[in-house]
Amino acid sequence: EPNPLALIELSMFDYPLQNHSLDNNFNQLDNHSYLVFDETGCREIEYYTYKPFIENSGSLSWQQTYEQTPVIFNNIMDTITANLHKLNSALTSGFDSRTVLSNLYHQDVDTKYYSWGKPGSFEIEIPKRISRKLGLDYRSILFEKKFIDDYSFYADQTAYWTDGTGNAKRTNVMYSHSQLTSFSRNMMTGYFGSEILRPVAANTTILRPALVKLFFSKYPEKVVEELYQREVKKGFFTTEWLQKHKEEVIDNSLTFYKKSFIYDKRHRDLYHFMLKDTLRKFFGQEYHSCRIHSCMHTPYFDDEFVEFIAQTPIPDLEEDGMDSKSCNLRLGQLFYTPILEKNLPQLMKMITGRLYSPAAVKSPLYPLTVLPGYGLYRFKNKFSKYFPSMNVFSATLWNKNLYKAHSEVFEDSREFLSPVNWKEQQGYSELGKHFAMRRWLSDKI
Repeated sequence: EPNPLALIELSMFDYPLQNHSLDNNFNQLDNHSYLVFDETGCREIEYYTYKPFIENSGSLSWQQTYEQTPVIFNNIMDTITANLHKLNSALTSGFDSRTVLSNLYHQDVDTKYYSWGKPGSFEIEIPKRISRKLGLDYRSILFEKKFIDDYSFYADQTAYWTDGTGNAKRTNVMYSHSQLTSFSRNMMTGYFGSEILRPVAANTTILRPALVKLFFSKYPEKVVEELYQREVKKGFFTTEWLQKHKEEVIDNSLTFYKKSFIYDKRHRDLYHFMLKDTLRKFFGQEYHSCRIHSCMHTPYFDDEFVEFIAQTPIPDLEEDGMDSKSCNLRLGQLFYTPILEKNLPQLMKMITGRLYSPAAVKSPLYPLTVLPGYGLYRFKNKFSKYFPSMNVFSATLWNKNLYKAHSEVFEDSREFLSPVNWKEQQGYSELGKHFAMRRWLSDKI
């Protein structure tokens, strides 16, 4: 039985706010909890919390943070790989995966490095360049004919294995893991690194603008009302059905808002919510869906690592509502440099996807050292149609073809669904979310 509350919140915020699933007969167990059954009934017990660590945010200085980082990170990596013999490891153009590489390079583990993207894009060319210089076993997952031919199948797989909460625009993840599993089911990724170390990086991915707006609003009732009216205008659900469940959704959203108050600083509340719920609900979709192909590992969400980061100044970087500042971005990126310098200094001078190197970030001449590369990146990104290296994905085109081939998904008018013309909808992320949701619902109603 479909859960109206969860369906509407998924549309509003990209995931249900509390522990509802899209099926009314099931709830998710809260993070860091277990169930106890006894003569009094069933109780949910919380066995762990991030609260006291975030409460101590800033108890470690930046100097202490950078000094302790290599030891903690390498210990975690050594623990993860202790019993692994073969491993796929992501090697992208960014900081997170090259920091993982700096440790794996010295491990006695048969490792195949990989990245995915369109041929010639920087997410293929930069990892290939790093692999050549270091003599790595590297494989490119290219989004070419085979991927395009199988796109519909993997979009359906994404919808099915995420229980309807995934997004068709992330179909490339399911496909890529299916290609990698022939070498090893164990996958090392840089997941969570950017979000935990540079909280503002989460603002456009796992923390949707609507959610951030609600968190920092002095008038949450007004924000939720505006978001609800936006749902009516989207037209994916019938107006009558939305009106029927309006009070329930608004009450639940406001309950969530009030329950999220833990600290006397609202940005810490958001950081706590990100750690406890958002990372699980956003990346959890991919972990859940890819489990049929792989077992995913990341050092950045190890409890010891998160406890350490929570006590550094990082949770307090975005005190003014997650507005991006270059100085804050640098403080987060500097986290990686002592690890790279200790483990594999060559990586410090190799450029990232932003066209500057980690060494440029650490330079005393910063920001002058990053401006030429980053300026070129911004220029190329603005005129990306003239620079094939900037075209990593074509999700808009892929999904356009998907929706064209399966227009019946958006024409469905059963029960509370309203038929929509997908060509008139704004935003392929929104369409991808509703495609997966409707694919899942097609078996339920």
